[in-house]
Amino acid sequence: MLQHFRIGTKLTAFLILAFLLSIAVSGVFLSNAMNTKAQAEIQMRAEMLTRVMNSVRSYTSLHVNPKLRDQLHTSPEFIAETVPAFAARTVFETFRADPLFADYAYKEATLNPTSLSDQADTFEQNLIARFRADPALKVLSGFREEGGRNLFYTARPLAVTQPSCLQCHSTPAAAPQSLRATYGDQHGFGWKLGEIVAAQTIYVPSDEVFAQGHQYLMRAMGIFFGVFAIGTALLIWQIRRTVVCPIQRLTAAARAIGSGSATAEQLAVFDEPKLRQLAQQNDEPGELARSFRMMAHEVANREHTLNAAVTTRTEQIQHLLAEARQARADAEAANQTKSQFVANMSHELRTPLNAIIGYSEILIEESAEDGNPQYAPDLARILNSGKHLLALVNDILDISRIEAGKMALYLEPFALCLEMQTVIDTARPVIEKNHNQIQLICPENLGQVTSDLTKFRQILLNLISNAAKFTHAGQLTLHVTTPADDQIQITVTDTGIGMTNEQLSRLFQVFSQADASTTRKYGGSGLGLSISRHFARMMGGDIVASSTPNEGSVFTIVLPRHTAMPATDAAPSAEGLPPHPISNEWPSAEASEGPLGTILVIDDDPSVHDLIRRSMGRAGYRVITASNGSDGLAMARAEHPNFITLDIMMPGIDGWSVLTTLKAEPALKDIPVFILTMTHEKSLGYALGAAQFLTKPVNRDALLDLLKQHAPHPKNCHVLVIDDDANNRDLLKRVFEPEGTRVSEATDGQSGLDWLNANPPPDLVILDLMMPTMDGFTFLDTLRQNSRFDALPVVVLTAKTLTETDRERLQARALHVIERQGQSEEAIIARLQSQICAAQHTHHDSPAKQ
Repeated sequence: MLQHFRIGTKLTAFLILAFLLSIAVSGVFLSNAMNTKAQAEIQMRAEMLTRVMNSVRSYTSLHVNPKLRDQLHTSPEFIAETVPAFAARTVFETFRADPLFADYAYKEATLNPTSLSDQADTFEQNLIARFRADPALKVLSGFREEGGRNLFYTARPLAVTQPSCLQCHSTPAAAPQSLRATYGDQHGFGWKLGEIVAAQTIYVPSDEVFAQGHQYLMRAMGIFFGVFAIGTALLIWQIRRTVVCPIQRLTAAARAIGSGSATAEQLAVFDEPKLRQLAQQNDEPGELARSFRMMAHEVANREHTLNAAVTTRTEQIQHLLAEARQARADAEAANQTKSQFVANMSHELRTPLNAIIGYSEILIEESAEDGNPQYAPDLARILNSGKHLLALVNDILDISRIEAGKMALYLEPFALCLEMQTVIDTARPVIEKNHNQIQLICPENLGQVTSDLTKFRQILLNLISNAAKFTHAGQLTLHVTTPADDQIQITVTDTGIGMTNEQLSRLFQVFSQADASTTRKYGGSGLGLSISRHFARMMGGDIVASSTPNEGSVFTIVLPRHTAMPATDAAPSAEGLPPHPISNEWPSAEASEGPLGTILVIDDDPSVHDLIRRSMGRAGYRVITASNGSDGLAMARAEHPNFITLDIMMPGIDGWSVLTTLKAEPALKDIPVFILTMTHEKSLGYALGAAQFLTKPVNRDALLDLLKQHAPHPKNCHVLVIDDDANNRDLLKRVFEPEGTRVSEATDGQSGLDWLNANPPPDLVILDLMMPTMDGFTFLDTLRQNSRFDALPVVVLTAKTLTETDRERLQARALHVIERQGQSEEAIIARLQSQICAAQHTHHDSPAKQ
């Protein structure tokens, strides 16, 4: 707070504070000194009176008592003058007759006195007890409050030291007759030689002495305060005159110069009389004034030089800014050209790659079916090379989109642990290639998270693949924790080759790996980790890494539990699209009707038409094609297919407009539309009503799974469930019957055979293996021996851990085997739904091989 005040105010405040502090400290020390002096004076008075009383006692014992001793035994009246205590008390009472000493007191406080006036009170009894407890203690002193007054006391022990004292205090019989007659025979007897019987106590009033000391203290403090206050005021005045005022003048002069350019008129402020007088002084303010004057002239000279330099530099900067603006415009144009080139090139590269991968998969299947397995290895190499090249193209495109700020998020809720297990299953060939083991530690109660599932899978798959690639015969561990309620943390740990600090520093750089030798030995483009970190940061998290050479590495992903949903872009308008086809002709469809339904392929790439026709046709689907959006809409209205695959980047009407039109027409809006494209606008696709969004080239098995998931279940389908668990039977019945599937039940294998013999065959049997009476294995053996049920489809649903022998036994007898272990009920139901009534679409030739 003091930094806001001027120096004069600071000095004044400091001196006043020092003055007050000095007064306070001096007052404390003087008060202690006065109190000590007053207590010493009081103690000296008490000690002096004690010595006087002891002198009286001694005189009485040595001179008075011997002369009156004989009379003491013969006189009928007790002669008190022979007693030292009586003499001391009588003398002290004479001393107290003076009003100045009226408050003083003397008492030989006795525990068992002859005269009750000497009886010790409670306070004095404690003094005697302390003397008796410590014979070496010769004096006690202190303060005592009595009657509203503070008294200083000093006490000394009185002991029976002379045998002559016992003649009056041993027994009543030994005491003089006159003593007994005067004081009685009940008090003052039983004393023993050497015993401390009393405390000789002097009481001196202390209030007056301390009051006088306080008065002296106030006088001294008043004198000290006055002298110090005058000195402080003079010091403050002198400081302001010699320091503060000169500084204020210099400050005003500096402010006048600082208000603009240092011109000759402004420099004239240093020629004023007061400043000239100040500059002539030999003290520090005078030296400061002279320095200020020299500095002002120097500043004026430099300012003139600087103005000329600034003018020249400003012209140069303006020229450079013009060049920079032109360079920026050129760079933005080049970047736009680069982004467009990358996008176009990726499209041009992925179009033939789509054909290479698709035809390779078909050729591999056909080579096996045609009895030419010798071509499969070469075709597999072509397929793997195409997929590898596709991954590189995708990575480069992702980097380009990230740098251009065009990468968007598609947020959806998903079960974290389940998706992580799915990614692990996908990466298992890479993991097992180097003989590695992997462990997933994920809390069961973690629940769902909201994020971009595709990007999350890509991040996790990249980290697992890297860990497996650089680890041989080691351990990979995925550990999920929640460091905060709104965060999840996934740690990917391996026991591989590890990295140095230098290698870690460039780990996340684009096109960079640990070093050149690593790239040569393990391969890779160096884009995966960079893309993964970009994705994590886009989702509100990050990826960090730590490593120890030859021990392993740890990659930690931190993501928010629920990422905020971004705003959805407006859907493309469908205005201007013709409500009817602009042409009545289009490429002819397959003549034969596919048993599993019709697929309409809308794509401008003929190779895509051929690939989907050949692959989906082999799977039992009828495929019809259209090469543009207009023909596709016309064929959809005319054919009303079961499914539609739609490309986005087409000439004329693009895929977004086609999708908008399809979802706007009541007759077409319920047809599942699968977007097959090279673009990444997944959010827009789902917003417009797409059933699924796939990036080219599309995997044949992935597309078949989607077709099965979105295919409507046939009505009037009949399923027999054989299971001894009533809860399992009830669950399947409650799931399938609302979809039009009729469910019958049997509790074991024997009751299942009885039901089959008594009823028409169902379309599918769902069979448990572990049942009483007759288990599932025996049921299958008996069932297949009957030619009537030889082709009846059976799906095995069991919680039993199957051995190789069990699998071989089931292979030729069951259509499909679903193991409950490690799968949720949702996953099991989904797999069963893909098998329900599949026999209605195929011939019952024989059970499919598992």
